Amino acid sequence: MSIPVGYLPFSHMKNDVFYTVFRTSPQLMTIHQFPDGDFLDVNDSFTRFTGYTRAEVIGQSPKNKKFNGPFTHIDNFLTLLLNRTNPNGYMASYFTKDHQERVGLFSGVLVSLQGQACVVLQVQDITEQQQLLHDVKRNERLHLISHVAAGIGHEIRNPLTTVRGFLQLMHKKETDPTRTDQFALMIEELDHANNIITDFLSLTRSQPSSLSCYGLHAFITALLPAFHAMAEARSQTVVLTLDSSEPIVHIDQMEFRRLVRHLVQNGLEAMEPGQTLTIETASTPHAVLLKIRDQGCGIPAGNLAKIYHPFFTTKDHALGLGLAICEQIAAHHHATLQVDTGPQGTTFTVCLPH
Repeated sequence: MSIPVGYLPFSHMKNDVFYTVFRTSPQLMTIHQFPDGDFLDVNDSFTRFTGYTRAEVIGQSPKNKKFNGPFTHIDNFLTLLLNRTNPNGYMASYFTKDHQERVGLFSGVLVSLQGQACVVLQVQDITEQQQLLHDVKRNERLHLISHVAAGIGHEIRNPLTTVRGFLQLMHKKETDPTRTDQFALMIEELDHANNIITDFLSLTRSQPSSLSCYGLHAFITALLPAFHAMAEARSQTVVLTLDSSEPIVHIDQMEFRRLVRHLVQNGLEAMEPGQTLTIETASTPHAVLLKIRDQGCGIPAGNLAKIYHPFFTTKDHALGLGLAICEQIAAHHHATLQVDTGPQGTTFTVCLPH
């Protein structure tokens, strides 16, 4: 006999110990039919963390596409149980109703209710702990590279400035067109080297130079001609999609420009000719969102954990500092940098607090 949806033998017994523990536990708890996984009941912590009501969940399959990112982790957990594997301590991501990704440790036990096998599942949300661990590791990486960057960067930049100055003088005095072009090329290469040093030094800063109020739409629109030129050189297109109202953001203009330029350049380099990169703005009650969406083939799952590491790159002749710098600039602005990737492309979202 199957259990009626939304009914458990203890649900009408308000003094039942199991019922009390289940409903009031600070951990997310759910009960599922086994092995199909349909929700039979969820506790108050589940509704609080995910944003879904009991009515929206009970009777539904975890794989139902109406959920923002189906609860595939639950299905995976039940599969492990079905295979007689002990999955307790299984770590996985889950998505809330408002599309926020969170991380939990999953544990569960098979029980019999009215003669039918069910699973009582408990999830310990560790999102904040994972973020703290991420921040600690990031700070360790940046602390290491900052010593290298600060020491070597300043020592190299001084002689480069001297050499560039003499080349400019020679370039102005030269009348032979061939040699003029050669001097221009040398100056361009020195500027490229200087930009690399600037990237290194930017990783040593703990705070932005200065924050000012800007209209995000006006800021992005001013950069658009340069982005169009970058795209046209690759036979690609850049499209701008703006929110209905212009959000005001507090940013360091120079730093934030570098962040956006890095993300746009990465997106263009990930695409083939004829494809489109979309720059989109949006607002939530707590944040202003800037999204850079490409139509590339996505980031391999094995690389996702490493994309913000300094010097990690899959490109030839690239230093691998771009996303490390973007993450640092985002941190300067108390913002987060999120990535969503798949076979249809990758979206980087900068979440700036109001």
